[in-house]
Amino acid sequence: MASWEDLRIVDVIEKIQRKEVVLPVIQRELVWDEEKIELLFDTALRGDSFGAIMTLKDWRNKEPLFEFRPFIEDYTAGRFIFSTKVEKLSEDISYVVDGQQRLSAFYIGLTGSYNGKDLYFDLFSEWDKEDFYLQFVSNPNELKKQVDASDGGGKRRTLWYRVKDLHSQLKNAGGQKFPTPEIFKVYIDHPLHFKEDLDENRLDDYDFDFLMYIIYGKKSGFRREDIDHIHPYSILESKGFSPDKINTIANYQLLDYGINRGDKNNKELKDWISGLTNRDDYLRRHLIPNDENLWVSDNYEKFVEERKKNYDRQIRGRVKYMKRRLTAGMRFAYAHPNPYGLRIPVNR
Repeated sequence: MASWEDLRIVDVIEKIQRKEVVLPVIQRELVWDEEKIELLFDTALRGDSFGAIMTLKDWRNKEPLFEFRPFIEDYTAGRFIFSTKVEKLSEDISYVVDGQQRLSAFYIGLTGSYNGKDLYFDLFSEWDKEDFYLQFVSNPNELKKQVDASDGGGKRRTLWYRVKDLHSQLKNAGGQKFPTPEIFKVYIDHPLHFKEDLDENRLDDYDFDFLMYIIYGKKSGFRREDIDHIHPYSILESKGFSPDKINTIANYQLLDYGINRGDKNNKELKDWISGLTNRDDYLRRHLIPNDENLWVSDNYEKFVEERKKNYDRQIRGRVKYMKRRLTAGMRFAYAHPNPYGLRIPVNR
């Protein structure tokens, strides 16, 4: 009976490396060229579908259905790996029935080479415009230092990184948010680029700790019990608001001991905030709109809209500050080299 399983590309690559996914003798050799492989990676980066992969399972301790061969990691035109016959399988395997060209392309791009060429990716690709640059080259000096900007407004700089190095470092990162010193060094060794394009309607897609830092200037590590709704959940729920409308970054704040912890529960925002002696400071600290009409739950949607605008202004101001500090730090670092690497002074 047929069944479907959702797997990440990297999971399938690992299965190929362990020879759990193989090619049956009936499959032809790789026929895709470099351009098709590059286009497949572009499709994946855009988040578009590249079709399902069909496999046929065969079980250990039995004679295999087919002779089979492993995937080619380093492809060379004219070189072919012949299928082998075994009497009995030592492990379960899956034969690729449909999708060999696509899996071979991912395998070569992420771990191998194509006719002696490695796949490179431009880290300065314009992600917001889904304009990605990938290219196979045998010598990185062949890569363009500038390419056409997606808006047609001239050229932009590139920062090429070998895909299999990127894959290897991310794979071995152990779940770190910023994975390895090698990747971080890329941003030290190259001029900084800052993009200030913001979409206040997508704030909930941004990193939560980053947004909390933007508001409060506190490092990551926020405990969920220290985060509270500004407009109480129970009141909004009683008025028919859905959980995704209530549990938004625009309705979250950091609890202040002795101020907004305790007797504010289940009270309208206007009822408990009006009595604060330091109300103006409180509003400013938590980016709460000054308009008292927005402190009642009947105007909750307008409150969310206005607080997102406050976020937008805060982010823009913070990014400009960070840009100045990091640029100054980079200049300091380049002007004061030392044998232990670059050190950027940061205000704590």
